[in-house]
Amino acid sequence: MKIEKITINNLGHLKGEFVFDLTSEPFASASTFVVTGEPEGKQSLLAMALSLSLYGKAPGFDKTASVEPNTTTAFKKDAVVPTSDPRSLLYNGEKEGGCSVVFSLPDGRRFEAGWMVKQSQVGVYGNSYQAFRQIYPRMQEYAASDVQEAVLTEVGLSYEQFISTVLLSQRKFEEFLLSTSEDRPVLLERLTGTAVYGEMSKTIHERCEKAEATVHDHTVRIETVKSDFMTDETHEKTLREQKELQTQIEEVTQRRDEARLSVMWINEFEEAQNDLFQKTRQKEDAEKLHNSRRADEHNLEMFDKVQPVQMLYNDIQNMRRTTANTREQIDQANRELVAASQRQQTARKDYERAVERREEAVRQLEAQKETIEQGYELMGEIKTSAQNIERQQNVVTDCERVLKGRGDSCSEKERQLHDLEDKHSNDKFHRQTLVAHHRMFENFSIVKDRLNDFSTETANKEELHKRLEQKMMQQSQLQQSVDNLEREMRDSQTKMTALRNVIDVHRQAVRGIDGPELQQRTLESKERLQLLLRAEKLWDRISEANEAISARQAKYNRDEVEIEQLRGLVQAKVLEINRLAEENERRQQALALSQSKDVEGLRKQLQEGTACPICGAAHHPYHTETESASGELMSSLSYEAKESTNRLTQQEEQLRQLEIKLSRMETQHKADMEYLDERRAHLRDDVEEWKNYTTLDNSFADSTAGVNGHARQITISMLIDKSRRESLEYGKQLREYNNHQNHINRLNEEISALDVNLNEGKERHSTFKSEYLIVQATVEDLRRAVELSDRKYHQLYHDLNELITLPNWLDEWKKNAEDFAQRLNGLEADWQRVNNVLANNDEQIMNMRVELNRLQLSESEARRQLQEADDLLKQEVSNMKQKERDFKKVFGEGGPQQMQNDLESNVAHSRSEEEKARRQLDDKTAEVQRIAGMKAQLETLLQKQDSTLQNLQSNLDTWIREYNMTNSPLQMSELASLFAAENDYIKLRISIDKVRHAHQEAVQDLDAARQRIDRLKQRKEMPRTGGDEGRDMLEQEIERLTVQLTQLNRQYQEVSSMLLRHEMCLKRVEQLTDELRQAEEDHKWWLQMDEILGSADGSKFRTCAQQYIFDSLVMYANQQLKMMAPRYQLKVVEGRLMAEVVDRDRLDQLRHVAALSSGEMFVVTLALALALSTLSAHHLAIGTLFVQSDFGNLDICSRNLVLDALCNLQSVQGRKIGVITQSEAIASQITPQVRVLK
Repeated sequence: MKIEKITINNLGHLKGEFVFDLTSEPFASASTFVVTGEPEGKQSLLAMALSLSLYGKAPGFDKTASVEPNTTTAFKKDAVVPTSDPRSLLYNGEKEGGCSVVFSLPDGRRFEAGWMVKQSQVGVYGNSYQAFRQIYPRMQEYAASDVQEAVLTEVGLSYEQFISTVLLSQRKFEEFLLSTSEDRPVLLERLTGTAVYGEMSKTIHERCEKAEATVHDHTVRIETVKSDFMTDETHEKTLREQKELQTQIEEVTQRRDEARLSVMWINEFEEAQNDLFQKTRQKEDAEKLHNSRRADEHNLEMFDKVQPVQMLYNDIQNMRRTTANTREQIDQANRELVAASQRQQTARKDYERAVERREEAVRQLEAQKETIEQGYELMGEIKTSAQNIERQQNVVTDCERVLKGRGDSCSEKERQLHDLEDKHSNDKFHRQTLVAHHRMFENFSIVKDRLNDFSTETANKEELHKRLEQKMMQQSQLQQSVDNLEREMRDSQTKMTALRNVIDVHRQAVRGIDGPELQQRTLESKERLQLLLRAEKLWDRISEANEAISARQAKYNRDEVEIEQLRGLVQAKVLEINRLAEENERRQQALALSQSKDVEGLRKQLQEGTACPICGAAHHPYHTETESASGELMSSLSYEAKESTNRLTQQEEQLRQLEIKLSRMETQHKADMEYLDERRAHLRDDVEEWKNYTTLDNSFADSTAGVNGHARQITISMLIDKSRRESLEYGKQLREYNNHQNHINRLNEEISALDVNLNEGKERHSTFKSEYLIVQATVEDLRRAVELSDRKYHQLYHDLNELITLPNWLDEWKKNAEDFAQRLNGLEADWQRVNNVLANNDEQIMNMRVELNRLQLSESEARRQLQEADDLLKQEVSNMKQKERDFKKVFGEGGPQQMQNDLESNVAHSRSEEEKARRQLDDKTAEVQRIAGMKAQLETLLQKQDSTLQNLQSNLDTWIREYNMTNSPLQMSELASLFAAENDYIKLRISIDKVRHAHQEAVQDLDAARQRIDRLKQRKEMPRTGGDEGRDMLEQEIERLTVQLTQLNRQYQEVSSMLLRHEMCLKRVEQLTDELRQAEEDHKWWLQMDEILGSADGSKFRTCAQQYIFDSLVMYANQQLKMMAPRYQLKVVEGRLMAEVVDRDRLDQLRHVAALSSGEMFVVTLALALALSTLSAHHLAIGTLFVQSDFGNLDICSRNLVLDALCNLQSVQGRKIGVITQSEAIASQITPQVRVLK
């Protein structure tokens, strides 16, 4: 990082803008510069500006709270800004101020960072804010919220590291060296930031104590959990009790379910009896309703008899309506005929008036013909005048064009003359600006020659500087390589020692352990675990097979009983079907006899008063009260025959379902027997296989069905858990043993590799040392060549500065020498051109003025011709307007053609109206004729309709007479009422059908209720005692069994809870044991760390770290002293944060730091500050450093020592050093200088 420019505006004691550019002369070529004149005892404003621009804070101003971007924080007008706030640096009375810094990085990129603060008109401070951007090789602005992160990324240093690296803190190191032994750790901690090591030491100690407490806590918890264990005898007893309770619960549950099924049967049976009673009542109600609708059936039968004549009756009614409609149409035609005659008369009158209007229009056209001809003559004269006016206007236009052209020529000539005079004046002014360089133009050839020499010498100087920088960088790199190599060799030796100690630890850990024996035990435990897992699966199959066989055997027995019951039901159902078949045959025979033709014919032949051929009675109640009873008897026979057939069909279907169910159950019964045989065979094979696992436990010898399967499963699980724990324990021990052996082998390999690296490092160290001496000699030669080149460069610069009169010519030449040479050539050529141009301008101006006078006379002549043409145009326009007024008096706004067109249009319109009136008259006449013809047609149609109606009425009368001959008399009004109520009879038919259907459904529902009763009586759930007494007994039994079952479940839950708690305790102890083992390992590790680094006050690790850092600082400081002041070297006092100075000029005498002079103290503290800067900057190259110190008390020797050290620092390391001091003695010996004036 190289600082190029610092800008300060209205900050501190500086008013206005102050720019400190390190890239321009004289600072660019200077290795050291001095800043003096700032207030004594205060921090340098230049250093504060540098820190504020990058980090927004500076030493002494870094306690202000951070401010978020885009927020406002205001102080009261009369409030004082805190002195720790950097805004207090704003110059008193100014409203805004700030600072900025431009710096470059080794990769060529350049950045600019800035800090600003503003104050309002009323004295309220706004927020300070930062800006950061990249300016080369491309422009990039960073958002306000990203400034701090971007600065840290690009600079590579935090605020604290930057203060230690760029603003050297040699004063603090002087205070550190002269302090007491008790104060040195605190001061070193502030200088190097080693407080973190004390916190780490405290944390390690706290972690160790916490790990110890964790071990103790787990031990107590394990003992607490073990107190809840059951003994083996108690555990076995509890398992047996759980099995017995489970068996009792199953038995009680089965008995309670059977009682509940019986109660459900009683309820269902009572419901079926109630349903049978309701269905019986419904059947009786349906029969009564069916008998009450006999009269409605008779009326419906009479309606069916008159159906053949309904169409004829409807035709007669339609024809009557049609005849009445025709008569109404004839009356309407008479009314329309009268109205049409009236319209015909009106049309005839309109036609006569149209003929009169046409004749009047023709007369008006003949009267206006003479006036129209006169109008045409006036139009011709006006057209001639218009043509004359157009010609005269063209003449005027030509004159105006000529006048405009001559005027434009005069204006153009005047403009050219004005431009030439302005140009002449500008050339004179330009010549005045070039006169200042008259001396340079006279010696122009000498200037060009000197510039060429200056360019050559500048290139040579830059090349020498570049080579010198490369060699110095190579020298620094070689020195750094030597130092790094020495440090690596020391680190390798330390690491080798540490690795040997670690190997001893691992060997101690595996001492006394037999690896092959441990591996054999691990293998045996895994094999036993696999054998137990297979035994567990086999016993699960055996237990499941015993339970399945037991359940299937119980089902087989139940199915066998149910099959016997089904066989009995099938036999009973066959007997019932035979009885129903005989009954159905009797009912069908009775129905067939009642429907024979002889019985129906005899019934029709019976007449009232005639003797019956069967009984001889003269009175026959067939047509009166006996008719209803006979109908009911016939309907009853038909219904009973149909119902008998339905019941027989239903019983046969039920028999078929029973036979299917019986066949299915017999098939399933046989399959169950085969399944039981197969499972028993598999069970025998599993029991035979189980004999292979009897050696696992003494209780495994018995494998019969009477063994407690659940208890054996628990035993197997416990054996598996035990084997798994043993296997895990052996496996863990084996892994630890192998891990230690692997570490021992790996560490031996690392030690061998380190030994090889040490040998190679020694050879490389010798090579680097030789290369360093060669490069050092080359650097001295190049430094002398650079000094010679600098002197020649400054002499050429002085000569050119006397000849070249351009300001800042050197900056311009440095930016681009070719452009600067072209500019000089351009200025010289411009000087010659301006002199030649001014000599020719006067003659051109005189010629232009003569030409302008001639053009002005020509313009006056054109203006006179235009005036004459304009007067003639106005006279012709006046004549034409008089003729137009005469024409308008006669024809108005129109003309003769318009008048003629209006009259002819009037004639044509009247003729059109006449033709229209004639057509309307013809239309009205045709309408009268049409209506008269339509009336005649309607009268003929009415005659035909009357004839048709008479024929239809005659046919209806004939049918009624024939009907009355065989039936009771029928009147026309009765027929009308029957056909008028057609919809009522349709509803009546639907209603009667519903009654019949309801009667049939009631009979079917009654049969279904009887069958339900029969099915319930055949179910096995039917209790021995029925009714309310049986229900009460069953409910009491259910209640008793429920109470008993609740007690058994509670006892079972208590026993299961005890067993579950025992199992949970076992698992919890195992879990806590694993956690205890892990906690002990953690405690062991933290205990080792605590013994090495931990302490309650953090002093152990902090002391070690500070001693190491102090040793490193002294090592780097000696490197700096070797380059700045080889006479001195620091040496660390063994075991103390204290250093002594080795004075090589006094035969390596050890000197206490308090015995050093001021100059020697400055050199030593500067070396320590540079060492801290190197450590803080890591691998970042810092090109600019600032040293602030008071050199006023130094004697001449000390001052010379300080100046020699600073010069050596720049020449060896290539850094630019800024010395901030109040000492005039020092400032007078360093150039260039920056003096700060208030």
